[in-house]
Amino acid sequence: MNRDNIRLLLVEDNADDVLILEESVAEINSGELYGCRFDVDRVESLAAAKSWLESHEPDVVLLDLSLPDSTGIETVYKFEQYLSETPVVILTGLTDSTAAVTSIRQGIQDYLVKGMITPDSLFRSVVYSVERHKMVTMIQGLAMVDELTGLYNRRGFMKLARHNMTLAKRKSYSISLLCADLDNMKNINDRFGHKEGDR
Repeated sequence: MNRDNIRLLLVEDNADDVLILEESVAEINSGELYGCRFDVDRVESLAAAKSWLESHEPDVVLLDLSLPDSTGIETVYKFEQYLSETPVVILTGLTDSTAAVTSIRQGIQDYLVKGMITPDSLFRSVVYSVERHKMVTMIQGLAMVDELTGLYNRRGFMKLARHNMTLAKRKSYSISLLCADLDNMKNINDRFGHKEGDR
């Protein structure tokens, strides 16, 4: 994300809701108050969003929970494969508060209630979501990388393998796996100590 330019993907089919969001974006973009600019791309269905994401990388996805091809919490479940790569803010109605809380537990960064969106709330939600996503990604990285070698540990390997296998399947790529094993490390550690073994 460029500090002065945040690219949003808006997944919304309701023209009235789009207009309200566009007005908030226009106000954010109109002056120096917010210190950045939002560039918005829009699609009208979950399928169109997935297709768009194949060739684009937004900074944040604004995802409506009521789409022609998906509604409610099912929308979040169907979008789950993208949550590790991109922060997602859901757009929900007042009656969907349970779905909103469940969505946060599933990895959604934030939610905005339709009809209550202002330039301030949109700006806060988008910027905070980007920063929270960076922190979560950093913490996950620390939990998945071996401190000594800088290589993925078992947890990291399994996550990366699942992600790459899904990506390879989606894009019809081949995938290879190379394994390496170091023999006799126990002998080195026992004879010279772990510090020397680490070296």
